[in-house]
Amino acid sequence: RERERERERKGTRMAEGQRDLLYALRNNFHLGAYQAAIAEAQDLQHDDLGGAETVERDIFMYRAYIELGQTENVLAEITNESPLALQACRLLALIRTDGGKKDEVVAQITEWLSDPAYSSNLLLCELCGEIFMAAEMYEEALSCCSSAGSLELLSLAIQVALQIERP
Repeated sequence: RERERERERKGTRMAEGQRDLLYALRNNFHLGAYQAAIAEAQDLQHDDLGGAETVERDIFMYRAYIELGQTENVLAEITNESPLALQACRLLALIRTDGGKKDEVVAQITEWLSDPAYSSNLLLCELCGEIFMAAEMYEEALSCCSSAGSLELLSLAIQVALQIERP
């Protein structure tokens, strides 16, 4: 009972009473402890996670690799058969390493975002916003944040607003 109270105090339980297995991973990533986030992601077992949680775990792991500058891992491991949000991670790594492919990357994410089924995916919107920001397309990046369905999208909107050159 004491352990349960401790977990609740630390915020590792979700509102519906289930344990949030990705809490430490998200926390490490947002704190900038990318190596710790990668280690945490690798420790999480597939059996413990559902399908969406597995994809989210992989997204945070690959984003941590990108932030560490280890984009070759991301480009090698994510294929066209991977879930769409993971393919967006691949495009983020691609635009950060090869700015010459900017037009190709932007065309792909614009196509994805034109489909209402994909544009409602918050993780995909955040990744596309980061890609637009890397391509210095700030208005498009802000449009990805328009739903503001998560704190991460709100944070991205603030980052974009700070990047915009004002007269």
